[in-house]
Amino acid sequence: MLEWPTAEMARARLDDIWENIVGSESTLHLRVDPLSKSISGTWQEQSKRFERKHYERDPLTVPKLRRGACYKIQIYTVTKSGIASAQKFEELLRISAPQVNITAKEIAKSTASFRVILESPVIFDPPECSLHVAVSDMRNMTIYDRTTPLTPEISPVVLEGLRPYHRYVINSQVICGKPSDKSCSPKFRAMEPVFFETRQDRPGPVRNLMVRILNPYSVQLFWLPPSLPNGIITHYIIGIHPMEDDQGSAWSVSVGAGSHQSPLSLHDNINSNNKQQPVEAVVDNLIGGMRYRMDVRAVTEAGEGDFTAASDAVHAEMPILPPPRPLSRIEIMYNTVHSTDLEIRYSTSMFNTKHGYLKKSALIVAETWGQAQKFDLWPAYVAIETAIEPLRKFLPPHFISEIIGANDTCDDIEVDTICNGPLKPATSYRFKLRLYTAPNMWTDSEYSEIATTSWFIHSRAI
Repeated sequence: MLEWPTAEMARARLDDIWENIVGSESTLHLRVDPLSKSISGTWQEQSKRFERKHYERDPLTVPKLRRGACYKIQIYTVTKSGIASAQKFEELLRISAPQVNITAKEIAKSTASFRVILESPVIFDPPECSLHVAVSDMRNMTIYDRTTPLTPEISPVVLEGLRPYHRYVINSQVICGKPSDKSCSPKFRAMEPVFFETRQDRPGPVRNLMVRILNPYSVQLFWLPPSLPNGIITHYIIGIHPMEDDQGSAWSVSVGAGSHQSPLSLHDNINSNNKQQPVEAVVDNLIGGMRYRMDVRAVTEAGEGDFTAASDAVHAEMPILPPPRPLSRIEIMYNTVHSTDLEIRYSTSMFNTKHGYLKKSALIVAETWGQAQKFDLWPAYVAIETAIEPLRKFLPPHFISEIIGANDTCDDIEVDTICNGPLKPATSYRFKLRLYTAPNMWTDSEYSEIATTSWFIHSRAI
C-alpha cells in the first residue's frame, strides 16, 4: 500500500500550490506503473490510476501493491478543460521487502530442518526477491549458506551433520532488487535470529586417563572429560577388570561428574578448554599382588559413552605388603588343657586380604617369661603351619580349631622341621597367629591369654 501525501505539512503545502498555481478546479492525478515482472509469467500487474479533487482532504492511497516490487510513480495535474501539466513528478520507488517466518523443527542429535513461511500479505508472488539464509554454530562456523528465490511455497530445508548438544543460529534476510540497480534501489529486511539446540547423544571417550597406585588395595585415577561430550555428563563409570582369569569377574563403580563439565556444551566458551581440571577418583577393594585393567566411560542422558581405545586403558599391578594386623587373637579352650597338650581356636575374621592374598598361617607357641620353675625356657616356635586358600573374603567367618602338642614323634625328625610336639607339664604358654602374604612378609596377632599345663600327665582320648 502506498499513501501520499503522508505529512500534515506536506498537505498544507499542496493546498497552497493548488489554490494559487494550479487552480482549485484542477484535479491531481497519480499513476503507478509496475516495473517488476512476475516470476511466474502467468499474471502481470496492471497500472493503477487515481485522481483527487481540491476539496478532498484524505490522502491518496494505492492498495494491492506487491512487496519488494519496483514502481514508477507519476504525479501531475489536469485542468478543468482536460489539459495535463507539462511537468510531472516522476520517481522510481521500491516497496519494502516482505517478511518471512522461519521455524526450526524435527530437531534430533545430528539433524534438524527449518521451514520458511511468508508472513507479509503478498499478491501472487514477490518479484525480484530472494532469501539469504546462513546457519552457524556457537563457534561462528557456517554450516549452511544459501540464497534462493523467494516464492510463496518454499520446501523445508534439512540440515545434516550437526553436532549433538550444540546451539545453532539461523540468520536470514530478504533481498528485493539488485545491488547494481541504481535507479530503483534494493530493499532489505533482516529477520530476527532463530536459535535451536540439537539433542544429547552418547559422549565420546575420556582423555588422558592415568593411574597412580596408593597402596595394595587402592589406586587413584585421573582423566579429562571427553572432547565431544555430546551432552551434559551426569557421571562416569569406571570399569575394573582383573587380568588373572581365576580372580573373579569385572565390576564397575560410578563417579559423579561434579563441576568437571566438558567444553563446547551449549553455554560454554571454546576457550574454556584450556582451563579444564582433571577428574579424580579413588578405586578401593583391590587386592595386593593382582593386576588390573581399568577404563572410564562418560555418561549423558542419552547413554554410556564410548570405551577408550585398548591402548588408552590403564594397567595397575598392585604391590604386596604384610597383612594388616588381626583385630582379635587366639582363644584358649581351658577345659581342654592337659599336661602336654591343649586346644586353641581362632576365627577366619582375622584373615584380611587388603595387602594381598594370604598364602599360609603359622601357630606360634611361646613360654611366658618370669616363670620360677626348674625347666629351661624354650624359644618361641612354630607348631603348626597351614596353607590358606586364595579367597578374596572369608565369609561367613568360622572358627578353626587346633590341638597344640598333639605329635609325640618330634624327636625322630630333623631339628629345623616344623613339628607340633608335646608341651611341658606345669608350664605357662601363650599363642599367636602369624599370617603370610609372601615368604618374607608376615604379620603376627597379639599373644593370647596365658594357659598353664597341669603337673600330671593325662592321656588324651582317642
